This record gives sequence, structure tokens and C-alpha cells, in this order.
Amino acid sequence: MQATNNAARTLPPPPQNLGNNNNRGCYNCGEMGHFSRDRPKRVQQGAQAPRGRAFVIAANAARQDPNLVTGSFLLHDSYASILFDTGADQSFISSDFAIQLNLTEETLDSPYIIELANGKQITVSTILRNCPLILTDHTFTIDLLPMELGSFDIIVGMDWLPLNRVEVICSEKLLWIPVANDSVLEVCGDQTKRSVKIISCIKARISNDCNDRNNKQRYIWDCDKGKNA
Repeated sequence: MQATNNAARTLPPPPQNLGNNNNRGCYNCGEMGHFSRDRPKRVQQGAQAPRGRAFVIAANAARQDPNLVTGSFLLHDSYASILFDTGADQSFISSDFAIQLNLTEETLDSPYIIELANGKQITVSTILRNCPLILTDHTFTIDLLPMELGSFDIIVGMDWLPLNRVEVICSEKLLWIPVANDSVLEVCGDQTKRSVKIISCIKARISNDCNDRNNKQRYIWDCDKGKNA
């Protein structure tokens, strides 16, 4: 098993209120009293399969991009090179890496179509559900779509980040994740240079606010608005 230099630690409760969701309405219809997760959008007959886009950017650009954090962490029982990408509408796993996990793939009711920058389309028809993602001593679950990812094993996107109320600290390549007892898990991203290229999926729906805490710029992703219905 390969060692990793990335670290995570549990912090005491933050001094500021992260916000009240009571005044937020449904992301789909705008009505108050319910969220989009409670009333998912109905799929009409003849509707097209969900679509996403992918493009290749240089690693140097990724390090400068405030929406991207990289690192090596445990997925199942294997260390994975992970890209936390607020521009990805879904979470993906390298097809080659998925074979190592020995997990059962499920067939999607509706295939997911990924459009690459060169115009080529990739159809993803399977998914790995409830994969254990381990950050220090905390275990999370994540659903992953298998496809060719190039240099990374996992892309963690906006289906997982808002669901877990993750805050991306732009200037320091950190993730803050609320955990039990009102504590916050601080995950340190990889800031070393990489001589590789990465694949990133363009956002479908993102709701963000820029906020300052302790003079650190960050993005706060709305748990309800970030999810695809």
C-alpha cells in the first residue's frame, strides 16, 4: 500500500454560523417549504440522457484554480489519486482503478453521456454505489461513474461535495467538512507540482457564495442547490 503525504484533522466548531437553510426554497421550482431532493424532477418520456462535458487542463492551471483540490486518500482499501472538483457535476472513477476495488457495478436506469472537448461522446451506463471514502478516521460513502480519467483515479464532484456540506478553502487548497459534535474535518490537499494533465468535468449546476472567514477566501456550496434533481 502506497503512503500518502496528505493529512486531515478534526477542528473544533467554527466560530461563525454557516447559515440557515430555512429561508431557501426548491432549486427546481423556487417554491418555499420543500427542497429539490424531496421532490425530484420527473423524467418525461423521450427525454434525453443526462449529459456532462470534460476537458483537459494543465496541472499548473489546476493548482491555480480555486475550484480544484487534489490529494491521495483511501477509497475502499486502496490509496487513490483524487481530484476534488467543484466544476464536475458528478463523481467519476477510473475504469482501470475500479477493477482493483472488486465492487459490484449497477446498471443505470438512464445512461450518462460525457462529451469531451474534441467532440467525442462517452456513454456511461454503470455506477459503483456507496464506495467508502476514508479521510483520516472518518469514512464517507460516494457513488462513482466509471470512465477513463487519465492521470487521476477519482474525480469527486458536485453530487458529493454539497451533500456533505464541504467548504473549499480557495487560497490554501483545503477542504472543511462538518462532522459529528459540530466539529469540522480539515483535509489538506496536494500542493506539490505534477507534470501531468487531468480531466475535469464542467459544472452542470453550482450555487456559490464567496465569503471571508479569518481573511481566507472560500466558496460555500449550498447543500440543496448543488444537487442534480
